[in-house]
Amino acid sequence: MAEILVIEDDLAFRESLADMLEDAGHAVRTAPNGAQGLAAFAEKCPDIVLLDVMMPGRDGFSVCAEMRAKNPLVPILMLTAKNAERDRVRGLQRGADDYIDKTVGTQELLARIGAALRRAGAIAAHVPDAKPGLGSSFMFGAHRVDGTRYRLIDQRGREHPLAPREVRMLKFLAEHAGESIAREAFIDFLWDGEYAGTTRSIDQAIWRLREKLGTDGRKIKTVHGAGYAYRP
Repeated sequence: MAEILVIEDDLAFRESLADMLEDAGHAVRTAPNGAQGLAAFAEKCPDIVLLDVMMPGRDGFSVCAEMRAKNPLVPILMLTAKNAERDRVRGLQRGADDYIDKTVGTQELLARIGAALRRAGAIAAHVPDAKPGLGSSFMFGAHRVDGTRYRLIDQRGREHPLAPREVRMLKFLAEHAGESIAREAFIDFLWDGEYAGTTRSIDQAIWRLREKLGTDGRKIKTVHGAGYAYRP
């Protein structure tokens, strides 16, 4: 099935999670903290990462951000006993693909892992030569989007990392400048309609893009009752 890297400091939970995933047919590697998790990630990139949020030393947020900077494609699912909205938003801002409560049932967890792997596969299918990149550069307001290196570059030459999905969203908006784009249209474009979540994920992604774009982010307008529109 898939090779899964589990990074979790609680020994009992880590072992029970690994046993459950192996019973489902997955190959599992584990790490007890962020530092060892990053080392395992660098040694061999897994198909997907299950990452605890609260760990001694480096917490899951910083580990997620470093993993995402090294590999923009691998799915990262953050596991937590906390369920505050600010923590979910923080995890998503660091590049996580999903945020899952540790009390989630086995079948739901396996379903979310499967959905994340399908999304990653769909994105990879659009990547030339299976390399991290989505094509040539294009302009979005005063910013240049480097679709090959997943970078957002401002007028002063400062670079900010982008996830593959963010590059595709910006390209979709730029190609349909002035048009209202429904949230469902984003889902169809990004995941070919194979998405088990809600349209709220699009709202969160747009919010993150606006933050990264600064003043250019104001050009992504909310169209009430419809979706979003890029108005240069």
